[in-house]
Amino acid sequence: MSVLVSDQDRGGDALARIAPSKTVKLSEYSKSSANGVWRIAGHDRTRRGTEQQRSGLLVLLAPRRCTSRHSSANIIAISYFGLTFSQYTGFSFKHYGLSIGPLSRCDSVGRATMVACSRPVARRHDAERGDTMSKYATFVGLDVHARSVSACALDPMTGEVSHARLGPGAGPIAEWVLRFERPVCAYESGPTGWHLARELRALGVPCVVGASARMQRPPADRGRKTDRRDAEFLARLLSTGNVCEAWVPDEECEAARDLSRALEDARDDLQRARQRLSKFLLRHGHVYDEATPGGRRRSAWTRAHARWLDGISFAEPDDAATYEYYRERVARCEEAKRGLEARVAESAGRPRWRPVVDALRCLKGIDTVTAHALAAEVGDFSRFGSAPALGAWAGLVPSEHSSGETVSRGGITKAGNAHVRRLLVEAAWHVPASSARPKAPVAGRPVPPEVARHAAKGNRRLRDRRLALERAGKRPVVANCATAREMAGWVWALGRMARG
Repeated sequence: MSVLVSDQDRGGDALARIAPSKTVKLSEYSKSSANGVWRIAGHDRTRRGTEQQRSGLLVLLAPRRCTSRHSSANIIAISYFGLTFSQYTGFSFKHYGLSIGPLSRCDSVGRATMVACSRPVARRHDAERGDTMSKYATFVGLDVHARSVSACALDPMTGEVSHARLGPGAGPIAEWVLRFERPVCAYESGPTGWHLARELRALGVPCVVGASARMQRPPADRGRKTDRRDAEFLARLLSTGNVCEAWVPDEECEAARDLSRALEDARDDLQRARQRLSKFLLRHGHVYDEATPGGRRRSAWTRAHARWLDGISFAEPDDAATYEYYRERVARCEEAKRGLEARVAESAGRPRWRPVVDALRCLKGIDTVTAHALAAEVGDFSRFGSAPALGAWAGLVPSEHSSGETVSRGGITKAGNAHVRRLLVEAAWHVPASSARPKAPVAGRPVPPEVARHAAKGNRRLRDRRLALERAGKRPVVANCATAREMAGWVWALGRMARG
């Protein structure tokens, strides 16, 4: 199939009919620019070290000025492995130094008018993310399920695509992937977890996990979803450098994270068990309404409440059996919660977590359980370049829907780690009632003086900020979310200081 190239600046006349497979070297820019058409092939000295004569990418540029190859130019047609340009609208072809804008018009036979203005950009390596995709030759997409894996291998230089249906284990996947030249594979984050990425890396297969919430899916693919298409889509995203990599925790970090989440589940189970018991008693007219000598109502689920429960009996055998079951369930949940709390305290005292936990405990509202959960969920505080980045990752930043001169912001995005967001929001509720005095560290576990000073400064700042929001008439939930967002910044700072 040929591509008909037209130039709107020249009245829309056809300039050339060029086969998509035809390529030229970058050194031939000046030769081809004489007729008003620039052709860019897959020549990339930084990618392979040698000049490539074949490529799946063909971009046709109409120059505005022919003084140099870096002059401003208009992209008028593109072919990438036989796919239409509209499937790559808005993508950045980092390997070829091109940023592609939206397509204005492209019909089924490949005719295209001038679509976007683009200036060739140099490839930049992001030191924070470790962008080293240029050293790989084959890009493999994996659509991972519990009992099967659909794989697709793509060679950007030749356009060759290979498909396979594999088992869920890392062994068969690694055996198939290592058949190709310098492979790298990727799969979406989800319920299958991180173990596959760690196992593939241990077998010598580079593997990244893409954040599923940041996958750029073309609108045309929304109604056509299959495992085979998903795997190929991942491979093409990986080849163009458009996979947003998720941080893969090691086994120790994931184990600590699972322990903290298990304690959270135990709390929820205990709350549900107590709720079922209290509502069962309410249906039978039993309400705990005892008061202190001063006239205040006593709290439930205390020793006095337990003695009150011991004095309740039922005449019907079925009600008695139900009551016994609910009480036994509450007792088991309380025991499980206490056991997990002891395990969390033990884990928090290990060398990896102890410096961060002791530092985070210096903030008002954060104790050992919360500090351990934050340290395990974040894993490595250095992966966030700034304090606002941690708040955004926790979904505590305002949402925004602005256009032109109109600026509109709404509630928090909630587009991040829900566990960290809940921990920070719950900790922020303790700030208004806290005192201005610094929080003392745990006996026998001192913290560095600079960490203690910074934590004391953070406590004063959080308390003053919360009181200022309340004086401004902000609703308590709004003021608390703002406090939690700022607390995320102090957590990031103390975590970085504790790690040195």
